[in-house]
Amino acid sequence: MAKPGLGYRHQVIAAIVRKRAAAGEPCYLCGQPIDTRPAKDGGPPPRSPWSFSAHHVQERNNGGQTTLTNYAPAHLTCNARHGDGSSKRKKWKPRRW
Repeated sequence: MAKPGLGYRHQVIAAIVRKRAAAGEPCYLCGQPIDTRPAKDGGPPPRSPWSFSAHHVQERNNGGQTTLTNYAPAHLTCNARHGDGSSKRKKWKPRRW
């Protein structure tokens, strides 16, 4: 069943990005590992600061597309702190691969 508010395409891409994080790909924004285990298996509780989040590399409001190449794994806190990237005060430099 689809999650409310998320399109099917976004859900499929987020599932693939979660598998990349589970395989060892670190947070795109801070470089630390992401715990993708469910809470029942000892992972972080849902919506905790260190839980998994799918990050848009190029923000949608700046022309980013909903494609697999535009998503990277990130911590929920890192992704929320980054915001939509439109603020000129924020000086985020994404990790280069």
